[in-house]
Amino acid sequence: MPARVISPGSRASLLALVALAGFALAPPASADAPTAPRETSGADPSDGRGSCEPAGAKPAASAAAGGGGGGEAGGSEDSAAPGVAGVSDLTFRPPQRRGILPRGHLVPVIETGLITAVMAGWNVSIGGAPWARVNLDTIGHNLRSTWVLDEDRFWINQVGHPFQGIFPYSAARSSGLGFWASTPYPFAASAIWEIVGETTLPSVNDQITTTLAGVVLGETFHRVSGMILDGPRSGWRLAAATIFAPIESMNRALVATEPPAPTPPSRVQVRAGALSFDPNVRTAGNEGVVPELGVRLSYGLPGDPRFRFERPFDHLDLESTYSTEKDPIATLFARGVLVGRTFEGERVRGLAGVGLQFDFSALRRHSVSTSAVGLSAEGRWEVSPRVALEGAATASAVVLGAAGYLGGRPEHDRSYRMGPGGQAHLDLRLVALDRIAARLIARQYLIAGLGSLPGYERVSNLSGSLELRVVGPHALGVEGLLAHHSGDAAAGAPARSETGTELRAYYAFTAGQR
Repeated sequence: MPARVISPGSRASLLALVALAGFALAPPASADAPTAPRETSGADPSDGRGSCEPAGAKPAASAAAGGGGGGEAGGSEDSAAPGVAGVSDLTFRPPQRRGILPRGHLVPVIETGLITAVMAGWNVSIGGAPWARVNLDTIGHNLRSTWVLDEDRFWINQVGHPFQGIFPYSAARSSGLGFWASTPYPFAASAIWEIVGETTLPSVNDQITTTLAGVVLGETFHRVSGMILDGPRSGWRLAAATIFAPIESMNRALVATEPPAPTPPSRVQVRAGALSFDPNVRTAGNEGVVPELGVRLSYGLPGDPRFRFERPFDHLDLESTYSTEKDPIATLFARGVLVGRTFEGERVRGLAGVGLQFDFSALRRHSVSTSAVGLSAEGRWEVSPRVALEGAATASAVVLGAAGYLGGRPEHDRSYRMGPGGQAHLDLRLVALDRIAARLIARQYLIAGLGSLPGYERVSNLSGSLELRVVGPHALGVEGLLAHHSGDAAAGAPARSETGTELRAYYAFTAGQR
């Protein structure tokens, strides 16, 4: 069934092409200016807080010293903001090296074009996709056509396109451009792909998801690669950083850019365990207990007195799980603060602001994925010397989301709804005696379907976990999940309402503040 037309796209496509060409002709952005070195007298190492940051940071003197949001220069990668009294400078840069190629827009424009050409050639010569056999007629037709919601499968739209947006963003970011100067690249690259990369009508959902998710994930991986390289250089560090950001590793050699600023106080947890689901929702090939891997990252802990917020994504959260089975259970939640302000009380510190989010959750009988922008607040309350409560809350407008699983649809039709909506998230974590951690997470989604599948999808997830630190960074934990999904009847698909459970046991290794 053809999708309903959403909006005319020929002018937007032409503007995107012109904009990308304009970037190539623009003068190179200003280079990263070295700033004053960090203060060497620092926080008391006996304060009980571990950190992924090198020692030498002083605690903030007062709430008034809390940083404002996002003062990043448009072209510089990590321009230093004015210092804050009592807080170490986290933006020190060594003197610049001279690269083979110049910093600025020229390199990412060339790389974005090459990536697009390679993907198109792969789809034709190796993939043999009929929709990839483009010519001047199909390009002209797409330029004159209106944009639609496509009928592609959930994983293609909600995983393939977000990761496609990472490459042009990373190319720009690692060529010396700042956050805001890099954000047009996934937008322009996606618009070009929709016009010249496929014979099908240009897709508005691909354009939105590739752009927003590409920025969120691209900046997240940019910071992660910097964390990995924040220490003595070795082959293992370079290899690991290349896995997360291959284009960045190449551009550091070609353009001679440096990794992001030294890592702020952070927490990283890697876990491995076993997952079991509700017998009522097991399917063939997904029965019994299956292995699962997971990672959690809190980059820039707002509750740490050494934390300061100066530019977009100085604080971000990333959480992902993946079960190694025939029909994977996978989650990916990433969010970063665009603009914000720190706050501080007698025993409370935190950050409030506006941020971007990308959520992806594929469970047994339903899935949900969103690209959203909204308000957030999070912090840490030192209840007593040995007890602390951390919390985070977000309320966001979903620019475009996808949710549901509708039976009774033809195989070639989309089996889930897509459209705008809203979402909310609450995360509470109680840490006691430096050994026990209890966590409660609630997520709520509402998606209003557009195109060929009108109606609403509602998804609610509630999870709770308990961890016991055995020795050092090693811990054992258990977690339970209660998930509910309901969807309206539409287009031959009946209404659905179902509830499922998951139970997992795992081993966890945690680095940084517990």
